Amino acid sequence: MALFGGPFAASPGLAATVPHVGLLTYWDCSPGIVQGEFGPFLKGLEELGYRKGETFALECQAAGKNYDRLAEAARKLVQLSVDVIVTSSQPAGRAAHQVTDSVPIVSIVSGDPISAGLVASLARPGGNFTGVSYYATELTAKRLELLKEAIPGIVTIGVLANPDVSYLPFEADAMRAAEKLGIGVKLHHIRQPADLDVAIPEMKKESVQAIFVLPDVMLAGEAAHIADLALEQRLPTMAWAPWYPRNGCLLAYSADYAEMLHRLAFYVDRILKGTNPGDLPLEQPTKFELSINLKTANALGIDLPQTVLIMESSNEDDVRDSIHPEAAPVRRSLFRKYFVALFAAVIVPITASGIGDAWFGYRDQRAMLSALLRVEATSAAGKMQSFLDDIRDQLGWMVQRTLTADTRGQRLDALRAMRQAPAIVSISLVDRAGVERLHVSRIDLNRVEGGLDRSGDPAVVGALSTGIWYGPVTYRDGSEPFMTMALWGPGERYGIVVVEINLKLIWVVISEIRVGRSGQAFVLDQTGRIIAHPDISKVLRGTDENTAEALLRLRDEIATAGGEATTARNAEDERVVTAMAPIPSVGWTVFVEQPQAEAFAPLYASLWRTGGLLLAAIVLAAALAYWLARRMTGPIRLLEEGTDKIGAGQFDHRIDIATGDELERLAVRFNQMAQELAISRDRSERIARLKRFLSPQVAELVEKSGDESVLAGQRAEVVAVFCDLRGFTAFSAHAEPDDVMKVLRDYYEALGAIITRYEATLTNFSADGLMVLVNAPVPSAEPALRAVEMAIDMQDAVQHLIAEWRLRGHAVGFGIGLAMGWATVGRIGYEARVDYTAIGNVVNLASRLCSSADDQQILTDDSVACSVGGKIPMVALGARHLKGFDEEVRVYDVGIRSLTSDFAPDATEICAKS
Repeated sequence: MALFGGPFAASPGLAATVPHVGLLTYWDCSPGIVQGEFGPFLKGLEELGYRKGETFALECQAAGKNYDRLAEAARKLVQLSVDVIVTSSQPAGRAAHQVTDSVPIVSIVSGDPISAGLVASLARPGGNFTGVSYYATELTAKRLELLKEAIPGIVTIGVLANPDVSYLPFEADAMRAAEKLGIGVKLHHIRQPADLDVAIPEMKKESVQAIFVLPDVMLAGEAAHIADLALEQRLPTMAWAPWYPRNGCLLAYSADYAEMLHRLAFYVDRILKGTNPGDLPLEQPTKFELSINLKTANALGIDLPQTVLIMESSNEDDVRDSIHPEAAPVRRSLFRKYFVALFAAVIVPITASGIGDAWFGYRDQRAMLSALLRVEATSAAGKMQSFLDDIRDQLGWMVQRTLTADTRGQRLDALRAMRQAPAIVSISLVDRAGVERLHVSRIDLNRVEGGLDRSGDPAVVGALSTGIWYGPVTYRDGSEPFMTMALWGPGERYGIVVVEINLKLIWVVISEIRVGRSGQAFVLDQTGRIIAHPDISKVLRGTDENTAEALLRLRDEIATAGGEATTARNAEDERVVTAMAPIPSVGWTVFVEQPQAEAFAPLYASLWRTGGLLLAAIVLAAALAYWLARRMTGPIRLLEEGTDKIGAGQFDHRIDIATGDELERLAVRFNQMAQELAISRDRSERIARLKRFLSPQVAELVEKSGDESVLAGQRAEVVAVFCDLRGFTAFSAHAEPDDVMKVLRDYYEALGAIITRYEATLTNFSADGLMVLVNAPVPSAEPALRAVEMAIDMQDAVQHLIAEWRLRGHAVGFGIGLAMGWATVGRIGYEARVDYTAIGNVVNLASRLCSSADDQQILTDDSVACSVGGKIPMVALGARHLKGFDEEVRVYDVGIRSLTSDFAPDATEICAKS
């Protein structure tokens, strides 16, 4: 059995020094595949401070696109003694779990991890398996609902499924959802990519209206293949991942895969730092994406309804860029001057206060800390309230719309609200009598005029009583925190809106609150359970009764103290200073805490410094600060102004500083640098202009001589060389753009090096055609011989490339034409763009000879052949009639293809024939 390890194998020297992370993949371990599959995860590790090859080693084992090999690949990772195994799919995670119960496994789970036997529960997995679980089974029904909404008349779908992953419940889920939505199903099992070529045309014969792709790693790699076949049969496709529409399929609805992969880095970091994987709760996604390929919709003639288009995920990410100016390095002596001056300026007022002020300093520090913690707590409470108020405001205008029999308007309102507020999981619209009129969800099936009686629902009763009602915090699957909010309109004509909110998103607000180095905040509900904490696992794992009771007692103590910060022990039994602020509308409490040792560290340090200072040191420091300030302020200002001007390109500016120290030397160096930059800039601009049409050697020659008259218009005897690829037009019409551009890159790299070596002038190139001049603008000895030798090297280099291209199925050849004669040469163009060119009959003749040349052939005219003589073998091909020429032209073939001496007439014979 062949396993596919890759270039990520760790160096043996790292084995004993850094942790090893093992990647288990269905595909292979090539860098491109690994980056494509695990890129967000590796980026997450980098953001957490890990560096591959320095702080951790990366191992990779692959199944080579064979599910049966996943277990053996996982076993190989175990034998390599990796510290953690990471996978991006449940089949790979399942295979690793079957192989080992000791090595931690971090994976994305698509099915039900509990029923699959991977974990005991989402909140407390137990064992060695953890990661991120997304609503794959629920989303199967949601995808079908969206497909039916996008194509209202759909009655039958064709389902693509891989039976090798039949242990996942996707087929059964699709059947149940289709039956509920009144859709017929034609199931096709796909075990290998070739099966698609039979299945999709067969679906067309079965009169299905759309294709539905079930989750599977093998099918994921065939997204473009599926899209091409579906478009050929004019069938829209709904799939389960965003890369399907990117490859041409119509629709896909899924959780954010990149976000889930990025989150796996958090689990690996915790495990490598000693946390048991069984204590890390499985998280569930909060962001879902509807991806649409509008080009495919247009090609299929599908007009998507607004209710579908409004759910399309945005293509733009919010990027926060922080620009941190980097200070220039300074010499140690200058640093010492500044340090002493600043240090003295700080300690003088502190020492003057004396040890007698120590007690007052303690009281002030405590009061300031209390105020700071209370401000942070109040600010956090305000942000939490704003979070809820924003959702309430999004719903406020929904309840102001009069209820009618047509709920399409309310449905659009609900979709807009869910787009604006990602925390909303579902929205229900209930009339005054308590009958559900509309239900829109990110996860569950939508319901229109469902008729469900919700008159006894606490949310409905509460909203009717108070106008707005907040429910208690509940936990989905015993782990994810959710809350219900209900809002009632201002009169009898309006309905009640009931929304389910995922509170996991307030983790972002809590995580951004930092007091000092390690201070943090968390939120309690009425029962004392933690519902928001920087360490989200404490929320997902739940709060035990003892901790809840201790937190409630702490809340009562702070309330009794009038809201002042108090000193207590936190859940980790650390001494902390704590303050709180309530969120009255929902009965929550925000706590902000900071370790006591950190909170009072500035005071302790201040006392130590104050006690050790002497009056003489204060006087000396103050005098030194005064002297340095007077000495340094002026030169620094001049340096700053001069640096700005030089950096802006004003190289004639000079900095004048006479301090006798490093600053003066720095100013002198700046002035030298400005002068050198001015010279370098002028020279670079000059050479850049010349290199547009001259070889680098000729450009350097003209620049050094300072005389551009050689480029002026004049008559000169030149050798014109034309060359191009045979069959290139047909090749470019059928080949992929990437293949065409790669062929041209290799082609021009090879020819460009030869043209530069022979100091010829490249005057023009277009697609595969080149025009080169020899003997202009700079004369050369024996230009004809030089041109023929260059052509031979060009033909040899390109033929080597053609041999490689033909192995890849590219049928192309290469021909060259040379002619020598008088022409008008010089610069043409305008101010922003100039070229060097030649005009005359010799140029046309070289072009026609190139057109007549076969593959591997170099054709010359009579002038070139006569000039070269017997120095290079040539074959006289006789007179030919060339397009554009009234008289026949004698043509010669440079003998480079197995030519013997019998076919090499000397110069006298050739000239005589001419």
